[in-house]
Amino acid sequence: MTEACKAVLVAGVPARFGQSVWDAVGTVTAGRRKGLFYDEQAVVTQEPGPGKLSLAAIEAKQMTEFPEPGSTLPFGRAAPSAAGSMWGTSVRCPIAELVEMEELKRVTLKAEFVKLAVVVVLRDTSGQVLLTQRGQHMRTFPKCWVFPGGGVDEGESLTTAACRELHEETGLYASGGSMRPLCLWESVFPTSSQACLEAGQVKGHAVTVFMEAVLDQERAQQLVLQASECDACVWVPLEQLIRWHSTCASDTPPEGSLEESLAGCEGEDLKPCRIRPKQLQGIYPNDQGEGIGQGHLYAIAKLAEKARGCHTGDPVQKRPRVTGTSGGSSL
Repeated sequence: MTEACKAVLVAGVPARFGQSVWDAVGTVTAGRRKGLFYDEQAVVTQEPGPGKLSLAAIEAKQMTEFPEPGSTLPFGRAAPSAAGSMWGTSVRCPIAELVEMEELKRVTLKAEFVKLAVVVVLRDTSGQVLLTQRGQHMRTFPKCWVFPGGGVDEGESLTTAACRELHEETGLYASGGSMRPLCLWESVFPTSSQACLEAGQVKGHAVTVFMEAVLDQERAQQLVLQASECDACVWVPLEQLIRWHSTCASDTPPEGSLEESLAGCEGEDLKPCRIRPKQLQGIYPNDQGEGIGQGHLYAIAKLAEKARGCHTGDPVQKRPRVTGTSGGSSL
């Protein structure tokens, strides 16, 4: 087993595929929060070496496993969505639910250790963010709209992997110095416990680090889409994405705003196309069979909080167990 397969560490121990990383980090409920479609806690992160990420509960900041101060970041995972949420339908993180139901033994785990991934939330200087649509042929999350990203290779730092993935998928360059960590997400596929049981396997389990980067508009237009993974792309004003999803309770999308199409591109030759906002609205898969990956929407929620100074949820409270049946994405 290569060291790259042991990329995510909790208390110095490699996180195992099929075991909840979010639960393993800490159990202090006072530091947890319930959002509109996610559970969240603050964690201390550090890269102990290339291709590795260590996580610890916020109370562990001075422990010996973190000899130097690390970055404190919000760490989210899928949770049942609030009634009527514009963010879409979400169910509980399938790994957490399979463990609680003692059903994990009924599914095949596709790896031994949790994967480390990185995603780039790329903005141009006008405030637009870049979304790409995963290919229909993809093994996981087909037709899902996401920010560019992928797995961290052995020997790569998070910023090096972020720059590489951004360039491979879009042809765009961003310097490592421009990258800023935003949040973490525990990603699982299939996206519900029932879907995992029906498939007889958990195909994907990763901790994804979302990084922010900004490009000037001239460089942002030098886009070359990786056709083997991406079917289409679109630049979307961040404020529009926030309005469409009613980030704060006081917000409602302007009437007619979901009918105004956006200028996008598709295919390797970047053929112009129109992207309907309803293709982008809500957690993948939405009623259009598209939508945005849930972890990517979580990153949008974090950007919205930074911009507006409001939270998208309240402290975690005890709630009835909800068994995932359909909808909701852990990407």
